[in-house]
Amino acid sequence: MREVTRFCSRRPFRHRFLAALAVALVVLIGCRPRGERVVTAPTPTPGASATVESTINPAEPTPTPSHFELVVWAPVALSPQSREGGADLLTRQVEAFEAANPTISIRYEPKAQRGTSSLLQFLRTTSTVAPRVLPDLVILPSGDFNDAARAGLLYPLDSLVADNLVQALYPFARRDGRFGDSLLALPLVVTVEHLVYRPQGARRPPTTWEEFLGGQQRLLFAAGGRSDGVNDPFLLQLLNVRDEPFLGGEVPDMEALERVLELYQAGRSHGLIPAEVTTLSESEDLWSRFLTGEAELLETDARTFLIEQSRVTGLAYAPVPTNNGLPTTVAEGHLVAITTVDPARQRAAAAYIAWLLAPEQVGPYASTTRWFPTRPDALESAIADAGYREFANSLLTRAWLRPSGSQWTAVSRAMQEQVVAVLNDQRTPAEAVQVLQESLRP
Repeated sequence: MREVTRFCSRRPFRHRFLAALAVALVVLIGCRPRGERVVTAPTPTPGASATVESTINPAEPTPTPSHFELVVWAPVALSPQSREGGADLLTRQVEAFEAANPTISIRYEPKAQRGTSSLLQFLRTTSTVAPRVLPDLVILPSGDFNDAARAGLLYPLDSLVADNLVQALYPFARRDGRFGDSLLALPLVVTVEHLVYRPQGARRPPTTWEEFLGGQQRLLFAAGGRSDGVNDPFLLQLLNVRDEPFLGGEVPDMEALERVLELYQAGRSHGLIPAEVTTLSESEDLWSRFLTGEAELLETDARTFLIEQSRVTGLAYAPVPTNNGLPTTVAEGHLVAITTVDPARQRAAAAYIAWLLAPEQVGPYASTTRWFPTRPDALESAIADAGYREFANSLLTRAWLRPSGSQWTAVSRAMQEQVVAVLNDQRTPAEAVQVLQESLRP
């Protein structure tokens, strides 16, 4: 009886706490005119379409102010408050935008990228307890895109962003910011996977798995998994064989999955894939092993390569060998999206998105921060080396944005268990696929 009394006595406290939290958010973040958010975000299924709707409550018309202060939530590293490279340049770009658009000012509010205080968690909490103080725009880590879209936190861009801007982007940037039938975000900057090696005479890195298995060059890559499942090297091979994106949490193509696992098994049996790859999870884990000669080939991401290249001489680059020999890569980075439901503020936010993605803005910013821009005409100002610029363009043309969201994570983690089992010679590819099918069965 004592336990029941204690439990009941805390309920009013929790109600008072939530009310106080809502008030605190309004005071700390600042009241900005907002309409009431009414959002529906149906879950898309393969072969079906989904529509995201967000409207202003007609009972509460929002007046059109003569001046807008647009609030942007962004990870600390992509804000003017960052201590990394690019902060000063971004500040100057914001000032230039405000000078060109005197009725609009920009205010960045940096947020953590991960954890309980992450940007996505702030969006979720604020939309529930204080929706009127949501930001106007967000610069969202690509890994958070699907969950933000599914929660109805992002406003469709289809009627707000000019078609010529969308068409100027790489195919993945036009395609992978969509959720169902709606364009909800545009990739701003990304990094991609590719091969690194040290040139040795006339020997060149393989372009296909057949060439790789017939050679003597060992390949290091991360296969130890990550918080959302498989590493990008495995996903790259799966996308190359599959040649189409994943939709939400759909069950993967089992034939494609078995084919990639067969390639991994063959690489291990030929002694070309070190056993240690199942203990390695990030690109940074691999570099010391590569530089001490444990392998002739290294799969890494471009941003890490550009950082290491400034410290290590004699490095060369190439596409990752694939099943069919076509250059394929996985992109990860940040997307920009609109979160305000006020039509006038949406138009102002769309103008800032167009400014951010203009070649003269995103190119120099990508160069300073060692990201890749997401449009071809920004590469010249982003990458000084002509050879690497041409190489980056070829990869970005065939890139796929890494899938995201809680449903994808569940499938990806299940796949990761089988990747490790095959690489550790605990299961054959056929056995691994059978186990995976059983684990994903409803």
